[in-house]
Amino acid sequence: METFWEQIRFWCAPMEGVMQPRVIRSCNRLDLVSGWMTPFLRISQTVPKPAQIAEFLAPFEPNRRPVVLQLMGVDPLNMAECARRALALGARGIDLNLGCPSRQVARHGAGAGGLREFETTPAVAAALRKVTPEGCFSIKLRCGFHCPAELPAWIATLCRIAAPDAITVHYRTALEGYRPAPGRLERLCGAEAALRRYGVRLIVNGDLATPEETRELMRQTHAWGAMIGRGFWRDPWLLRRLEGQPDCPAPEAGRRRLWNAILAPEPLYEPLSRGQAVELAHLISGRDSAAARELRGLDDDGFRRRYAAAALPGGPEPVPDSRSK
Repeated sequence: METFWEQIRFWCAPMEGVMQPRVIRSCNRLDLVSGWMTPFLRISQTVPKPAQIAEFLAPFEPNRRPVVLQLMGVDPLNMAECARRALALGARGIDLNLGCPSRQVARHGAGAGGLREFETTPAVAAALRKVTPEGCFSIKLRCGFHCPAELPAWIATLCRIAAPDAITVHYRTALEGYRPAPGRLERLCGAEAALRRYGVRLIVNGDLATPEETRELMRQTHAWGAMIGRGFWRDPWLLRRLEGQPDCPAPEAGRRRLWNAILAPEPLYEPLSRGQAVELAHLISGRDSAAARELRGLDDDGFRRRYAAAALPGGPEPVPDSRSK
């Protein structure tokens, strides 16, 4: 039986703080993705109640498309119980986050900090594998914590203990964070060579912005798929273009359509605050775009007046064309 990993090769990378319910619902209205991987749900001393997990999953619409719940935590039993509940509530898969480079997260051994935990992390991965159906368990990780030389050993350990169905590799290390780093191709080719021994799919991740660049990197690394973060928000139809969908809007037109969809009436969720709108405008259109400049020039009252139409049946005015660098 074909799994969603075989059906979907191109993914929007989970981004904490960006994937707000209103934003995700807007992407779904525009049909921008075939499936979602959620931002991480952090599990600590208690397991979220089923109602809380259902609320977290709801904007992604798991009844309409495959949704992979990404989990972060260090307690194998609690992580497994949360995964079990999520799968019962409609999540199609579970992903273990070993990629978040936040220092606050990493110092507790979670996220990319798990790449320093040689006993806990394999135990968590094994526990998740045990409760997740075949074809539905994945791991997203950095290319090591301190240096890329750590990656082959981690891949071997995780593949032997947890047999993931796919591994997404962000080519930077945890310590490199989001700074420019050399050797993307060499690092990802090394990841593919390590994964090939275990027959595990490689999903490449990091600084992908165009269909041509993505396809070329996949060709060079023999990757199964790609996960794209900021590039998706700068070209909202990028994944559809990669899938071969015809007549996709050009990036700038796509950004305008997404932005206006985000501002459109949404009965289930609160309107964006000015601060949220500014951050999204920076991500979608660029810090120097007309939309971002206009928003930064408004105070909270001005923002509410300017975008009051977002609460009315007519919808918002089109935003100015974005002219990002």
